[in-house]
Amino acid sequence: MSLVPTRGCAPSPVAQAKFAAQRSSILICQLRQQHPHAEGAALLTYFDQSYHASLEGEIQMAINVKGVLTSGLVAGLIINVSAIFMVPVVGNQMEEALKARNVPPMGGGAMAYFGVMSFVLGVILVWLYAAVRPRLGPGPKTAAIVSILVWFLAYFFANVSNVVFGFMPLHLTVMGTVWGLVELLVAGEVGARLYNEK
Repeated sequence: MSLVPTRGCAPSPVAQAKFAAQRSSILICQLRQQHPHAEGAALLTYFDQSYHASLEGEIQMAINVKGVLTSGLVAGLIINVSAIFMVPVVGNQMEEALKARNVPPMGGGAMAYFGVMSFVLGVILVWLYAAVRPRLGPGPKTAAIVSILVWFLAYFFANVSNVVFGFMPLHLTVMGTVWGLVELLVAGEVGARLYNEK
């Protein structure tokens, strides 16, 4: 049960008081087990520290939806810009690979689709960071873990499948997969720095 109010479903003062009393009783029992010789002021100090720590942990579990969207869109923009910079690096290799497989070159519709999906991927990236942040802690390490996870699911797995099925050449796939890893690490780091719980 959470004391963090949700839209249209805020707990009543009576419910909050009952839950606070239950929480206090549980904490006191736990503290007496952990500190059997503590009495009076010492036990009260332990209780105050534990109670506030539990409240802070509960508040940190809430995800700032607006922060996820704004930071995620910035991360998505980085992914899109990265894709633009990759075009001259790849050159005509993509068109040649598609032509060799009797596949028409990517048109405006395909470009628009990948652009929109890049923004969606950026939002998912920051949302996952926000979701695991209370458990793994904020910072670059958590952002890197999330970025690698998203890269594996969205880039690596799909790209390896394309090579196995013969849809794409190996050298072009390796280039895109490695580029994508750096791309998501940068996007995840920037998105994580911009995101906050408030």
